[in-house]
Amino acid sequence: MSLALQTSNSLWPQPMPGRQGLTVDQQTIQLANSIGAVRAFSLLHGRVLRGESKTEEDLQGLNDDPMTLLMEFMRIKNLRLMDFFMNLDSSNTKSVSGKKFKEGLKSLGFPASQQCLQSIFIILDRDGDGQIDITELMGGIRSYKRKMHRVQEMEKKVPYEETLIGRVNIKLERALEQQRKRQAALKAHLMQAAAAADMAKKSK
Repeated sequence: MSLALQTSNSLWPQPMPGRQGLTVDQQTIQLANSIGAVRAFSLLHGRVLRGESKTEEDLQGLNDDPMTLLMEFMRIKNLRLMDFFMNLDSSNTKSVSGKKFKEGLKSLGFPASQQCLQSIFIILDRDGDGQIDITELMGGIRSYKRKMHRVQEMEKKVPYEETLIGRVNIKLERALEQQRKRQAALKAHLMQAAAAADMAKKSK
């Protein structure tokens, strides 16, 4: 894969005629921006994919239980959903918009589809006003805990990997590992491209 990369007035490698670079996804843009924060370059790209990544596709089978996916992701990340909410609520209004909530989860690396994110929001936004307030969040957490207590009672004699939590964890851990590997490979490629662009600039 070659990327069109711009540093100051130099371009490396040259994009194909009639193109402003390759089709990329949001993850590529985010990583390029993170490198651009410490190096003087920008990524020239074409269309930005809006579809789901391979990681999100791997989790499609869990979309029927989005709250379990969310709560297990938070546990793996050693985060509390309430703390996450309070961090998003920077103005201390005790309420967070759907857009801000979903973007916040994406920024944490929550590997879920837009459909799954929307399902979580609908579950928590109990009055349907487009906002999740702290009372709704607490109610959603309590409902989830009650549900999981019932599920665990029914699954006492079921092997862990066949339980709801077990199935979610296995797929989630696998998806997060794939995500980490892709991010590492992409970051290494972008850094290599940036270094090559620096060398090309110095040789002029």
